Amino acid sequence: MAKSAGTAAATTPVAQLPGDDPLLGCLLQAARHFGRPMARETLLSQLAWAGGALTPKLFVDGAQVLGLKATVRPIGWRRLLADGLPAVAVLQDGSAVLLVGTESGGQVALYRAVEQTAREQVGADELGRRYGGYAITLAADPEAADPAAATDGFGTAAEPDRRGWFWPVLARNASDSATDCRPTPR
Repeated sequence: MAKSAGTAAATTPVAQLPGDDPLLGCLLQAARHFGRPMARETLLSQLAWAGGALTPKLFVDGAQVLGLKATVRPIGWRRLLADGLPAVAVLQDGSAVLLVGTESGGQVALYRAVEQTAREQVGADELGRRYGGYAITLAADPEAADPAAATDGFGTAAEPDRRGWFWPVLARNASDSATDCRPTPR
């Protein structure tokens, strides 16, 4: 029986989710880079993912879920470094890296894998020789809801919730009657 595209990630066991998908890894790194981290399973559950590697179209959709704008385009290496960062550079061998900046001495700051937490520096010329000619440029979407701009319900900026994901989601989705936990009189 075929799975519907909208429920594929929700019904796929975690062990079968793509762990070495270069575009998915770069998208999750981009989410962290922009201060909008999301779990791999959560992101895939919000996409029309039917298994396998993430396509450029699904990457763009995933970026939108994260409040980012993504544009897939052919662009020259030097031009990309000059005005296209941050971006995901697709390399000739099919891998991808998240480029986040240029450093002194002809170095490029990048992330290679989703598990990597520290930026790495690689020679721009070396990486340029491996560049495949296509990139996905990224930017924060000014029209998307900014999680940092959340308010406490009274119009003042709320402190970031350090309790994890559950309580803020519950608070946003609870109805007024559901938040009153007092027993009803009989």
